[in-house]
Amino acid sequence: MIPDEMLERIEDEQRIQFFEKDFRNRWTIKQKEDNSSIVTPSINPKASLIKILENKINANQQAAASYEMFVDLIFKMLAYNPEARISPEECMLHPFITTELGSRQNPTS
Repeated sequence: MIPDEMLERIEDEQRIQFFEKDFRNRWTIKQKEDNSSIVTPSINPKASLIKILENKINANQQAAASYEMFVDLIFKMLAYNPEARISPEECMLHPFITTELGSRQNPTS
């Protein structure tokens, strides 16, 4: 979910178009009036994505580690807060890039 402090910086007119305060006085995504398709954001989206990907992974531990590094990189790239977001230079140094690209460019077969 978008951090409350970021939503507070948005003009009221734009913010209330998509968000509303919940019973805890925290910002949440507006729901449809009929509640027909309520989507509850995951408490830990990173763990949820890893769990989904685990269904695609075989028993190979190296593949599992690659998926975990991939998810870590994606979440760092998609951070809502620009100050927390990974830079392009940092992306190129992330283990998913250095390990995966390195192993593809220098096959050990």
